[in-house]
Amino acid sequence: MKKLLLFFLMAALILTGCNMNDDDTETEPNPDKEVTGTLGEDPDVLVTNLHAPWSIQKNGDTMYVSERTGTIVEWDKGKMTRQKVNLKKTLSSKAEAGLLGFLLAPDFSKRGKAFAYYTYEEGGNPINRIVILEKNDDEWQEMETLIDGIPSGDFHHGGRIKIGPDDKLYCNDR
Repeated sequence: MKKLLLFFLMAALILTGCNMNDDDTETEPNPDKEVTGTLGEDPDVLVTNLHAPWSIQKNGDTMYVSERTGTIVEWDKGKMTRQKVNLKKTLSSKAEAGLLGFLLAPDFSKRGKAFAYYTYEEGGNPINRIVILEKNDDEWQEMETLIDGIPSGDFHHGGRIKIGPDDKLYCNDR
């Protein structure tokens, strides 16, 4: 009896964690919706009208937000600038794909370099790659490919990148 009860409890736990939603359509972000504070204070809204924001980076008082649609938003001293990112491959239009991970290099202030993780398609298949970007004025340019051919699926392409305590670049590919 205890084994049967344990089985049913485990099955219920596993099923509760699964997404039972059959609707695979991607919902559009609502940039006009503001989030209110949960601790009794409303947060300061710094940037609105973002297009599927993914990663946020800060350099001094300047913030950079990657958008899955293929741009990087720079917010500096109250001014928002949407910056073009020139990539060597065309971004994938599959759900949850695009310009995903974005990370400023440790020496960004001196060299203007950053890392990016993005999804493109080859033969109809989504593929991920990690590249070095360089910022020139209000545009970013793909300069070098670090890793290419990272397998992907139709959803959850991964894309988080981070520099570890060993000064190496790490990514979450799914």
